[in-house]
Amino acid sequence: MQFALGGEYRKERSRTLLDPLVLGTLPVTTAFGQQGQFVGDVSANQSLTFDAQTRVFNSGGSFDVAEAFGEVRVPLLRDRPFFAELELNGAVRYSHYSTVGGTFTWNAGGVYAPIRDVRLRGTYARAVRAPNIAELFSPQQGTVFRPADPCDAANISSAADPARRQANCVADGLPAGFEDPLTARFSGTTGGNSDLREETADTYTAGVVLQPRFLPGLTISGDYYNISIRNAIAAVSAQDIVDSCYDSATLENQYCALFTRNRNSASPTFLGLNFLRQTQLNYGRLETEGVDASVAYLFRLGENRVNLRATGNWTRRVDRFFDPGDPSALDPELREQGRPEFAATGSIGVSRGPFSINYRLQYINAQYIAGVELRDDVDPLTIAGARGLAGEVFIHDVSFNLDATDRFSIYGGVNNVSDVDPYRNLSAYPVSPYGRFYFLGIRLRTPRF
Repeated sequence: MQFALGGEYRKERSRTLLDPLVLGTLPVTTAFGQQGQFVGDVSANQSLTFDAQTRVFNSGGSFDVAEAFGEVRVPLLRDRPFFAELELNGAVRYSHYSTVGGTFTWNAGGVYAPIRDVRLRGTYARAVRAPNIAELFSPQQGTVFRPADPCDAANISSAADPARRQANCVADGLPAGFEDPLTARFSGTTGGNSDLREETADTYTAGVVLQPRFLPGLTISGDYYNISIRNAIAAVSAQDIVDSCYDSATLENQYCALFTRNRNSASPTFLGLNFLRQTQLNYGRLETEGVDASVAYLFRLGENRVNLRATGNWTRRVDRFFDPGDPSALDPELREQGRPEFAATGSIGVSRGPFSINYRLQYINAQYIAGVELRDDVDPLTIAGARGLAGEVFIHDVSFNLDATDRFSIYGGVNNVSDVDPYRNLSAYPVSPYGRFYFLGIRLRTPRF
């Protein structure tokens, strides 16, 4: 039996300092104000840059966390008939954040090998992600909004439950038959939320590892994974904020507190929306599943050592549940940019004495370019056309290494041999912006003392 215990303390700090002109700080003394004065004190502007009507602020924050953890590995059987190996393993971690308080994560798994050549493995894990500094402490920056008013008579029927929406609108003081009085945008803010909680994820994995004794050096593995993230942190859109307020069971919900209405009966925009605070909330859900596989084969061919490796991933689904008012509303993101269905990497390395050479191939299958979304059963190509799909990509890299002495090495190679370009609307995906890239270098290892 093996175990490990430990603890850790860390503190994280971050700051963003903007240019004084962006902050609206007067650089010199003029007839309108003093050097260092905020321009909003002497004019209707909020900044000295292009978007002069929106005020922004420096941002920053910090948090600290103390953690204690433990891991255990318990072998139960070994070298028995039908039980070449059987073991259980687990880990726990308790963390106390100065922001979200205490969190608890754990995992449990096991390994079973009926014979030495075959190992089965599985794990269940509960993981958390605490909100970062930007999500917590970004200041509320000025902006403008113009969502459609869900209480407008023309929008009542668009709700999943029109009767509930109508009842909540009436409870908020909006009469039946209400018409939105706004004709333009209204002001608001967007920023972080110090009341965020941690995200929680459940992960299931199950796999097999094959290491046949009749072919030494060969390892084949495959693992199925299923990941579900709850309370995902995201900024709710202005439209979802106002809709979710009136589509919830009652007005006592987190969304109604994020906006206000004009309650001045003498105003021409009486009962219209007049302020909205967009912020990060724990409301999203993300789910994905797929299969990871790898093959590695190390062998000798005469005086040459050969290393063959290949890894691949098939993603069955990447689903985002994005509507706080309808938990079943699904955005399938598989094959949108950065979420390929198939991806693989293979390499061949050959070494002889002090010299080695390596070839690497990366494959990514076709994806829709950024901005083209998959929704329902509509083929996005009917909207975006053929240019909305980025074709499959093959990326080739070649490198070498020569150990001239025990302490001196020369290395070099060519990345992106075929000079593949990034996707049309990106500068660095799925390859770097450098194009075909040559490199040559030396390594010097100092003696040990």
